[in-house]
Amino acid sequence: MEQAVKNEIKTIQLNNLERFYPEFVGGGDRELDGHGPKIMVNVIIYPDEYTIRARMNVFIQETKSDWSTGFGYIDKEVYRNDKPILRIVGSTESHYAIDMGGTHDSRVVAMKDGVVKNYTFWGDRKGDDIGSYSSVALEFDPNIKIEEF
Repeated sequence: MEQAVKNEIKTIQLNNLERFYPEFVGGGDRELDGHGPKIMVNVIIYPDEYTIRARMNVFIQETKSDWSTGFGYIDKEVYRNDKPILRIVGSTESHYAIDMGGTHDSRVVAMKDGVVKNYTFWGDRKGDDIGSYSSVALEFDPNIKIEEF
């Protein structure tokens, strides 16, 4: 009788996603003028042969006035393995929405579980915001597990 090959499960550390600036897509101008913004972010990690890739979608919108809006995504390699990756064990997604309330400061939001350890958001400042200031960065959870061949 043949013995089944046992795949290895190991804990990895993903490279974090640095500050990402969604592009201005319309509705008003690039200036938020103290109105919000509301920021929504969705992150998915997935295996791609020897790598783990992350896709982060970001939507930013002014909460009053002329509804200035930005949207964009980044899809990049965040980990490279020496063996093919069969799957990610556990959570592969994170979603979050925040109303920055017109603040000029960045805000860090810690997550309790999932793929993201914390998000850092930048909202409004004096002058143009969308495409040049309003943005998101994230730190991945340090306990991501993969199953490799």
